[in-house]
Amino acid sequence: AEFFAVASAPTALAARVGPSRPVRRPSNDYSMPLRVWVADSGAVKDATVAGYIRRPDGVKIPITLRDDGTSLDGAADDGIYGFEYIAAVKGAHYVDLKASGVSSGGDPFERYLSTSFLVPGARKKPVQFGEGLPPLIPEPPPGFDGFCGCEAEARWSFAGYGGITLPSGSFDSVADPSTSVGVKLAFPFPAPGSPWSAGLYLGHDRFVNATEPGDLELTHLSAEVEYSPKTGLCPEPSVHLGVGTYRDESGQDELGYNVGASLGLCLSPRVKLLTRYDYRAIDDLDRDYSTLQMGLRFSF
Repeated sequence: AEFFAVASAPTALAARVGPSRPVRRPSNDYSMPLRVWVADSGAVKDATVAGYIRRPDGVKIPITLRDDGTSLDGAADDGIYGFEYIAAVKGAHYVDLKASGVSSGGDPFERYLSTSFLVPGARKKPVQFGEGLPPLIPEPPPGFDGFCGCEAEARWSFAGYGGITLPSGSFDSVADPSTSVGVKLAFPFPAPGSPWSAGLYLGHDRFVNATEPGDLELTHLSAEVEYSPKTGLCPEPSVHLGVGTYRDESGQDELGYNVGASLGLCLSPRVKLLTRYDYRAIDDLDRDYSTLQMGLRFSF
């Protein structure tokens, strides 16, 4: 009796359950082998497959499946992760597992799978444990760990921002705050430490001219690199650095840079609410200023 699942990095989880009855042992308990196959174009090694089995009496037993060749998983390092569960309590058992790791292409993944099996001999109770009752804390959908932890499998993202400009230095004497808008397209890439991404930011910043009629403006396109350290904090922090071309209201183009930081909260597995701060400097235009923005990032 086995449970098989396939967790392929670019696709949704597909699962199939083998024979529904565990194998009875001479000691009058039952052996239930659990096996999970993790693969994309080939076997995915060094994944983490863990979760719990909930017995009929409501007790949760934590389990970890291994690909070591000694856990009813076949050969070692073949992408099949196994665990032999010995069941002594009769009745229905529920299995909840999570497979996570890095695919053959270098992309991080998470897959959630569940099934159940029956140890024969239990009488049907008038009301089973938890039957008909909502969970005290609803479980998040796959890929969503509450307000933090989403975007783990994003291949690219698109964000839109809106906020205010805050002139600084000598620029503050001729300009007053106004509006800032921007959009950013980004792609994650593997690198040591924590998640990194590279992208393009297109923005338009306005300032009220404090000395004469007419607004001051800057339109800019910058290449940015963003780093999200694994701090365990929520909201999730990140820092970024960008270099690009800035065009003022007269059409003059100059090189400038920006440095900044963001805080993010997940609204869904694919949508994150962001607060973003940037300091921007264009030396040849003698314009230094900051922007403070709110935005939404959509991951795909």
